[in-house]
Amino acid sequence: MATVHFVRPSDGRRRYVSGRWRVWGVLFGVPAMLFAGLWLHALIAAIASIAIGFATEFATGLREGDPNYLMTYVPGWIVVMVYGGFIPRLRIRKYERLGWKRVEPADEFE
Repeated sequence: MATVHFVRPSDGRRRYVSGRWRVWGVLFGVPAMLFAGLWLHALIAAIASIAIGFATEFATGLREGDPNYLMTYVPGWIVVMVYGGFIPRLRIRKYERLGWKRVEPADEFE
């Protein structure tokens, strides 16, 4: 993904969204979403992870103390990792919804 640059029309403040957010989102999930300013998506991801963990626990019949109980967490982790991979797209939608304009990158070195 190419880096997308935005400017806020009211005061000229600049922000950019790069593909590196995808890596951080996959590696760290909910904390990366919070750091990216996507608190509602972080809450949704955390609740989805917990719900999937409970569903997996119910479906497999595993309970705390079982040797493979840790495996009930894995599906929830995978969902959060996939959801975290969408951080760049979510940030772009956030800036567009707030009225920021896409611009060409500023060449600060000229």
